[in-house]
Amino acid sequence: MRLSLLCALLLVTTPVWARPDLAPRLDPRSPTFWKARPSSRPLIIGSAALDTVHLADGTKLDRVLGGSAVYAAVAAAKGTSPVLVAPIGKDFPKRYVNLLERKGVDTSGLERSSGLSFAWTGRYLNSKDRVTVDTQLGVLADFQPKLPSGARPKYVFLANMSPEQQLHALEQLGRGRGRPRVVLDTMNLWIEKHRPALLRAIKRADLLLLNDEEAPMLAGKKDLAAAARAVLAMGPRMVIVKQGKHGATLYYRGEGASVRSFSVPVYPVQVKDTTGAGDSFGGAILSCLARVDRFDAKSVGTAMVYGAAVASATVESFSLTRLARITPAQIAQRFDHLSRQVNLSTLP
Repeated sequence: MRLSLLCALLLVTTPVWARPDLAPRLDPRSPTFWKARPSSRPLIIGSAALDTVHLADGTKLDRVLGGSAVYAAVAAAKGTSPVLVAPIGKDFPKRYVNLLERKGVDTSGLERSSGLSFAWTGRYLNSKDRVTVDTQLGVLADFQPKLPSGARPKYVFLANMSPEQQLHALEQLGRGRGRPRVVLDTMNLWIEKHRPALLRAIKRADLLLLNDEEAPMLAGKKDLAAAARAVLAMGPRMVIVKQGKHGATLYYRGEGASVRSFSVPVYPVQVKDTTGAGDSFGGAILSCLARVDRFDAKSVGTAMVYGAAVASATVESFSLTRLARITPAQIAQRFDHLSRQVNLSTLP
């Protein structure tokens, strides 16, 4: 079905309360959303990796394209033209750079050096739980992020990397009025081993992404909602807690000192590999925010629905295979399905 016809049908059949309160160019179910030029080109900083994954069924994926920033950038490229900043080694295949460029990612920020690329090996116990078998940081160990010459991003995703590297990037983004909106991701290793630096980075984030194990670990509270409230008190304007098959929940400050929440489910698919799902979710959120060019609870909530639609493709295959191929029409259809299960009109 042609995109324009599909989007028209979705808009007609979707209840008014389930439609984002946005102009047509900002609604993924509208053809205008896909035709309009985004307000800015988002910047994504993090890792590019060569992943070796042992799946629970015995399948082995050897040195496939991965990395937090790579997954985020490919997801973001569904709606914008993101600029990717990441270190790569002498062993990083040129075909992977070409693939990223074909998918709409600006690779001018890739920094190739004489060392070896970041390489991760993991083993999945089931569709969600995994253990790290080996990590070779390679060129990522000494990575000092540098903004591309002339870059003036309005939206930035600091993907999973050390808090010190995130802080180095933040120093180049400036402070006060006119600075870009920053989405920041992290992981349990940084919470455990680099807490002081992580707390400094969190204070400068507009939107912090954590999973349902990391939030309690960071906050020192077992209850997830209480943990999210405690993390909000650390400085970010909003917090999203990723909950795997249970979706994700946004926590934000309402009127006065109250903390409100908004949850988005996952799009139902057959899960094959969850590697990169959270990174794809974050990259798609950044892309949607760059199109909306607003940062409030409603725009972030809408971006979460969009992010869930895009990220659902990641888990349908190994590496970037399905994510790279999902079309705007498929994203619009998945967005519509998810939007029927939430009430975006409750968001301010």
